[in-house]
Amino acid sequence: MVVVLSVLVLAGCGATSSVENPRLSLGVVVDPAWAQVPVAEAFDLFQRAGVQVDVVNFASGAAAMESLAGGAVDVVTAADAPTSAGIIASDDVRVLAQSAYHNNMRIIADGRRGITSLSDLNGRRVGTTFGTSAHYMAATTLAEHGVSAELVQVAPPELRTALTRGDIDAAAIFEPYATQISEAWADDAVVFRSDPPYTSRVYINTRTDVLDSRRDQITRLLAALQCASTLLEESNPRAVNAVGEATGLQGSTLGDVVSGYHYELVLDQPAADGLHTLATWAVAEGNIPEGDGVPDFAAAFDEQALAESSSVGPACDHSTE
Repeated sequence: MVVVLSVLVLAGCGATSSVENPRLSLGVVVDPAWAQVPVAEAFDLFQRAGVQVDVVNFASGAAAMESLAGGAVDVVTAADAPTSAGIIASDDVRVLAQSAYHNNMRIIADGRRGITSLSDLNGRRVGTTFGTSAHYMAATTLAEHGVSAELVQVAPPELRTALTRGDIDAAAIFEPYATQISEAWADDAVVFRSDPPYTSRVYINTRTDVLDSRRDQITRLLAALQCASTLLEESNPRAVNAVGEATGLQGSTLGDVVSGYHYELVLDQPAADGLHTLATWAVAEGNIPEGDGVPDFAAAFDEQALAESSSVGPACDHSTE
């Protein structure tokens, strides 16, 4: 079954009734891929959908998924690599939606070190964050070009410093860190992308116990995020500015970065296929245990909350303020 919520632009902005339940904790990576969250906060979409949300920031989706598995947060955002690993590790993980996709990930090298092509990374150190989609992109891009480089674990906020110190020769990372590093090195930045570009899919995940006890809140959360998707797809100036405030991106760079993402909450076969691709790679590399093999990821999709969210959410139109 394919569940797709069409972007509905509705007249009016009527608030829904409040829900008397404990607050939902939402673990978020500070990344334009999950721009719906700061937009929902800026437009009070959570409140208007009738759900109270506490946002908890994480440096990577891998860290967010670990927190979800441990019961520290109720819902998290994570890209395809940590989401697939989380599903393999636990039968309790449920995917609520694919929320966006993009091909903005890249490898950025310091040209002052004589690096002008991918082959120049042979014998060099490439920093990335293990267990993330950036890790997958780096490993597969280097392998496809026959480059033997050492991948080094570096947390996203530390990559720029590691490059400056010379601990690594290049960084493989997602936004906003990729743009921040490129801007810092200016003309000395040498950028490499996979060919064809790797399409990273990002997801909203929870656990079965949260769904069982708080399904109505989950449904309202998705409704608010879908409304935020509408605003982002329309390039609403206030929505784009909210992303800039959250990520530190500014001006034309901000607009260029946000325009590289497609925002829509959906559960379909490509969403499942993306998880299968990342899991197959991770098992082959020995990054996650093979266990009983790569599962049917569509079995971890919860379609009900997404399907019902269109009837409970705030209305979205161009006048949303």
